[in-house]
Amino acid sequence: MRIHIIMPVISDKMNDTIMGHLRCVASSETELTIRTVTSGPLSIESMFDEGYCARPILEEALKQRDKGVNGIIIYCFGNPAIEAAKEALDIPVIGIGEASQTIGLPLSDQFGIVTTVRNSVARNKRKTRTLGLSDKLGAVIPLDFPVVELTNHNQELIDKICHIIQPYVQNQTIDLLHLGCGYLIGLADKLSNQLGIPVVDPGLAALKLMEVYVKLNLVQSPISYMTPPEKERI
Repeated sequence: MRIHIIMPVISDKMNDTIMGHLRCVASSETELTIRTVTSGPLSIESMFDEGYCARPILEEALKQRDKGVNGIIIYCFGNPAIEAAKEALDIPVIGIGEASQTIGLPLSDQFGIVTTVRNSVARNKRKTRTLGLSDKLGAVIPLDFPVVELTNHNQELIDKICHIIQPYVQNQTIDLLHLGCGYLIGLADKLSNQLGIPVVDPGLAALKLMEVYVKLNLVQSPISYMTPPEKERI
């Protein structure tokens, strides 16, 4: 089983860290590859950023499909270009944000999403609405940290996140937390222990969900995601 990770940003600073954590939970038969897009934003914190990286994501997805991979993961919680990629490909494609919320759905009544900057709050609410989960969304909570500052996974970062999230747990606004940035990979267990609620790592969730899709021979519906009409595109 060959699963390819598309990093929709121009930085590869976190690629080795991400691959290390993914390999810890990957099945023995799963072959993982990762590639950073060659053009686009340094980080994704707005719909503008998502639009900016859409074309290189689609180009990379098509290239990897032609190389014979079995599934594509778009490694951003906002799931940029996800619907377009699902239309273009006949192999399963998922974004880590939709995978996280899908896996966490049966585990809570009112989940929260911790995100990076305030620009991402409304964006995450819209994405949750698209998934049909607005009734279960308790809060989208910004850390007021840009993505590029979330690469040092020390105890200080964990404590800062817990300090911001804890009031939402104490007043029962949320009972499960999604890490709304792929750079927060590998922190779920530590955060869960300190917060006392389940914490979902979207990157790990996406990998395990993709393995299930490939194993069960499941792919996005060709009715919901019809193949785009043939035409000239430059």
